[in-house]
Amino acid sequence: MNTDPKGSGASPSGATDAEAARVRAVYAGYQSDPRTMAKWNLRNRGNACIRAEHNAAVLDLLARGGVRLGAARFLDVGCGSGGTLGWLAQCGARQDRLYGVDLREDQIALARAQYPRMQWLCADARRLPFADQFFDVIVCSVVFSSILDEGVARAAAAELRRLVRSTGMIVWSEPRYRNPWNPHVRGYTGSDIQRLFPGCRIDLRTITVLPALARRLGRFSRVLYPMLARLPFLRVKYLGAIRPKATDR
Repeated sequence: MNTDPKGSGASPSGATDAEAARVRAVYAGYQSDPRTMAKWNLRNRGNACIRAEHNAAVLDLLARGGVRLGAARFLDVGCGSGGTLGWLAQCGARQDRLYGVDLREDQIALARAQYPRMQWLCADARRLPFADQFFDVIVCSVVFSSILDEGVARAAAAELRRLVRSTGMIVWSEPRYRNPWNPHVRGYTGSDIQRLFPGCRIDLRTITVLPALARRLGRFSRVLYPMLARLPFLRVKYLGAIRPKATDR
């Protein structure tokens, strides 16, 4: 792996290790539940619309931020089996400049098997073995919303601030609201995000039609989803760029 080590990648010791263990257990539960996996399946047309809207918004964000896909070094935090980095490679990012980290060893093994030219690491986001300002873009999609311990969230955010270049960005893609049907997920307001990343410039927009509604649109999804996406009260996620103040223009 092409890194300049600044740490071991191991989880910090102490009580906060319980949070990492909790997150692993929650995701193991999701993966073992056929109903949950079916609910998230992209064969559902509403889910496909959600994904298409998200991907288009990310590409727009990168373009407006002056990110050159073929030159930038990316880190996907909570990368799972590597789908986001695989998509970025299809869009023109260089595979040897794509890095993914995740707590779950089984997901990292899948990512390595599917994308052997990319760099994969099973590690805790609070302590990663990369040099300061190593990455141009760090992607966080449904990562912080899975962290319920405030201290763990602050430590992870501080680590990402260390790793992102002064001219780079952290791409934030997380729910705005708590999920009343899932106690393992929390939401982040704009103020919450600012407290996690003090001193940074934060530009957010709202996206993603309420998934429970989008999944019910069926064959009318391509027509109805864009209409529903125009209604602010139905948009349940924040997507945006978190940049060091030095990049203000």
